[in-house]
Amino acid sequence: WYVEDAASTRGRVRQTTAADAPGLLSFGPFCRICRPGNYVARFALRTDEPTRGMAATLSVVQGNYDVQVRRPVREDDLVPAGTYQAIDVPFAVDFSDSPANRMKRYHFLKVLSG
Repeated sequence: WYVEDAASTRGRVRQTTAADAPGLLSFGPFCRICRPGNYVARFALRTDEPTRGMAATLSVVQGNYDVQVRRPVREDDLVPAGTYQAIDVPFAVDFSDSPANRMKRYHFLKVLSG
């Protein structure tokens, strides 16, 4: 579910719906990667009010359940409030476990903390 947001880079952002699990900010996008190497998933987050402690967890997931990287987002990452902050999560793609199948599916998650 996307809504207009003039402050965002592309003018639209994903909004949580009642169908989403509690705390889930975004699930996806999905992508297929066919080349080994180092990649960066860039998340853009904004809070309208200052946060305390840990605000969210960002994850890069291979397939459906194989979490490759988790990156906690702390209050310092979201300063100043009301402004989008780009947070990079580096990850590597390796095909040594399946050299015949040169494609892996990834998705990216943003989950609110407690």
